[in-house]
This record gives sequence, C-alpha cells and structure tokens, in this order.
Amino acid sequence: MRHLLVRGATQALTLALAPGRGGFARALREPRAAQDAALRPIVDGLASTHYGRAHGIRPGDGYAAFRDKFPVVEYDDLAPWVERQMREEGSILVPGPVRVYEKTSGSSGPAKYVPYTAALRRAFDRMFRLWLADLLAHGPQLATGRAWISVSPRLDTRETTPRGVPVGLASDLDYLDGTWHWLLRRFLVLPAALARVRNPEALKRVLAAHLVAGRPEVISVWSPSFLAVLLDWIAEHRDALLADWRAGAVRAGRRVFPLPKPAADIVVALACDPIDWRRVLPDLRLVSCWADGPAALAAADLHRRLPWVMLQPKGLLATEAPITLPLAGQGVCVPLVNEVFLELADDAGAIHRIDEVEPGAEYSVIATPPGGFTRYRLGDRVRVGQPVGATPSLLFVGREGEVSDLVGEKLAERFVRSALEALPLGDDGFRALIPLREPDGRGRYVLLLDRAPAAREELPDRLDMLLQEAHRYREARRLGQLAAPALAVLPGAADRLLDALEARGMRRGAIKPTCLVRDPTLGRQLLA
Repeated sequence: MRHLLVRGATQALTLALAPGRGGFARALREPRAAQDAALRPIVDGLASTHYGRAHGIRPGDGYAAFRDKFPVVEYDDLAPWVERQMREEGSILVPGPVRVYEKTSGSSGPAKYVPYTAALRRAFDRMFRLWLADLLAHGPQLATGRAWISVSPRLDTRETTPRGVPVGLASDLDYLDGTWHWLLRRFLVLPAALARVRNPEALKRVLAAHLVAGRPEVISVWSPSFLAVLLDWIAEHRDALLADWRAGAVRAGRRVFPLPKPAADIVVALACDPIDWRRVLPDLRLVSCWADGPAALAAADLHRRLPWVMLQPKGLLATEAPITLPLAGQGVCVPLVNEVFLELADDAGAIHRIDEVEPGAEYSVIATPPGGFTRYRLGDRVRVGQPVGATPSLLFVGREGEVSDLVGEKLAERFVRSALEALPLGDDGFRALIPLREPDGRGRYVLLLDRAPAAREELPDRLDMLLQEAHRYREARRLGQLAAPALAVLPGAADRLLDALEARGMRRGAIKPTCLVRDPTLGRQLLA
C-alpha cells in the first residue's frame, strides 16, 4: 500500500514541480535575460534600505549602475551594518524584516551572522524544489520515499538579538517554507525531537539506530566524512545498537526515541565482520553530499563503502546564498540564474557576468541573492565546465584564503591537497596537515592519518620535498624557522577533528572536509 501511495505522491509532485522546472530550463537557455530579471527586484528592494540609499541606488537601476554604485564586499565590510541591523531590525542592510540570523564561521575566526529574510528563504526553497524535480525525473526510482536527512542539531545554546530575533535555524529543514517542511517531515526516518539532543555521543547513538532501523532510500548530509564516521561508529558499537533495538527505543539523556524493529536479516548482516553495508542498508538508493574540491577524497571513500548507491554531489550552497544546483541527468552543477545574481572575478580582478566567462577558467564567486548581502565575495572558487543550454556549469574547486601561516610560509589548502595526493597514501582514509608551534618558537607540520601507511618511514621526507615546491615554505625550512614534517597515526582522527570543531560551536554535520588545519591550537588539541 505504501508503495502505491509513494508512486501516487511522486506523480503528483512531478506535475506540481513541472512549471518551475520548465521555467528554469528556459532560464538556462537565456542566462543574460534571466540574470537581468533576477536583478530587477533585488535592486528595487535595496533602494528601500539604508545600505542601498547610502550607495545611491535607485529603483529601476540596471546592472551598470548596480556595478558602479555597490562595491564588492566581504563580511568584515558588512559587519557594522549587520550589527546595526541586529540592534534596530528595520530595513538597514537588507529589505524587509529579518526572520532569523544564521551563525556561521570557518575552522577558525570569529562568528558571522547572516540575516535571513523571507526573500532569501524563498531562494533556498526554490532551489530545493528544482533539485527535487530533477531528481524525480532523472534519479533512482523510489519505492517508499523514506529519507535520512542529517538535521545538524546545534549543541550550543540558542541566542537571540537585542530585539529578540532568533539566532540559528533549528535544523537544516528550516531553509524550506512551511509546506515543504511539513511534506518532507512525513518521509523522514529521524525524529523531530533529535534537534534538541545536546550530547554528541547520545546524538550519534540516535542517528545510528535510525540509519539502520529506518531503512532509508535517500541519505542527505553535508559532509561525506560525517556519514563515514557514523558508519565506523556503528561498526564499533554494534552491541549497544542491538540492545537498543531489543528495548524498542534509544535513550538520549532524559529523552526516549522509539525505534522500529529492524528486519532479522539486517541484524544478521550487522554481526558480520567486516560489515556488508549493502545488506545492512538494503533499500538505500541515493546519497547526496559534498563531493567536489576538498570533499572529493572523502566522497570517493564513502562511495567505495556504498558502491551500489548513486552518490550525487551537492551544488555550491553557502550560508549566504544558494549558488549552483546539481542536475542528475547531466551530472554537472549549474548556477541558479533565475534566483541569485552572480558575478565571477578572475585572478586579475576583472569581474564578469555569468555569460562572459571562459571554459576551463577559474573564478571567485560574487553573489547577490534576493533579500541578502549585496555583491558579496563568498570566498569560493569555481571552474567553468560544459554548458547546459547557454549557461556554463560551475565546479566547486575550493575555498580562497584557506592558508596556514606559522612563520610566513603561507601554505594554501589547494597546494597542500595536491602534495598529499602525490604521496602513496592509498585511495581512502583520513589525512590532514596539522600546524604546530614548538616551545622554541619554531613551527612544524604533522601529517595526521587514521591508519598506518605502507611506506611510513619515507613519508615525512617525501612530504617535505613536495612542500618545498612552495617558495615561502622552502625559505622557512632553510632558515630553520620550520622543523622537518612529522607523521602521526591516530585511529578515529576524522571523528576527533569533528568533535574538536563541534566543541567550538560549529554544526557537526555542516563541517566542510579539509586537508589543512590552519589553527595551531586546534592541531595541538588533536595530537594531545
């Protein structure tokens, strides 16, 4: 009966989503017109704000005036405006009332507060609808619709602004409007109350129990490492999970989460060593996660564990704006040309519109979403790929400014990733370069792995040679400012890194994979 209901719901959804999908296809055929149409209401909204008036923008201004009047900005440029927005809550920086502030930060550095208006939330909601429409048309056939979606519950205390506006979405589902939030909830195998679990180990236990007993067809997470760590946790805590299933519930502090009884063959499969994940997750058809740039290695490792599953890379989705959408049919990510106004800056500083970029070239992304930041440099780099219609696809390459600098060596994350790929480390496993400050003032880098490699003794010297291809690093080594690299093997290193970042207030499920830890104090904590 459920299969028939899901089939009927799928057909109804496909029909309901068809107009939006058709409109997006037309926009991809005429990206300049779509971008002009997206910019017009954004400009009109900005004209009603203090920020817009301070820059002389007027309703009806076109791209030339928009470009000339608004500077390209980063968060530090907007921080005073955000602080004023939080104090006054009028149309200060963004048009319309702010519904919530989403708090975000990198692996280090101060928190950033991103104001979410109804218009910005609608942009995320429409991106989800387009993704769902494309997946229903080109993705795997679903029989039950059950979905295990990591809701990245916050482990810190909820904040509010001085005027009482909440800080932090309760869960990732709150990017969607009420209708889609309600509809999706009916297919989730994770309980809604999970968002209120604060203990990390209790959270893993609830997530793991529902991942197996819930028999999902779709898994959606941000980080592939998050899911891989959970699979490892299941393998190491099978007895506890079996006890929870026998009890019919899993306890997390004072909360009790009822569990569906797992099928007998799944319980048998879970007892095998090594675990046959296809028998443990027999209904799984799709995993949606980051899979480009720094996440590529972790995604490949996850796909090796779940080889029968379609692994779909997520598009470029920043806290500040949705940027690209993955298309299952074409296997590429395309910009949301009819929702967010995009500009792309080349390495010489020249700024291009989306239809002016060169195939194969790399650019920095500048985004202006509806109801959000204006001409905001995201810090993300993309490479131009094959077009869909007349719109170029965009592949996420990595973050700009991801640099470790102990003594002036300025090692960039992309350079470090290339160096580690040149080492004989195998095709899977965690690896990251960790900066440390020695008591004598010198610095040192430690290659942290979660399993011992075959050529262990040779690795530090080979790594040193590869890193010395960077001029500043080579200079620092010759001057004795940096000691030779070392090697450390720490089982469960990925989980330990997630724990450390989570303790700093980051959302575990949304922590982006990296091969370069930039904070020496975090490095010392990991290796303690």
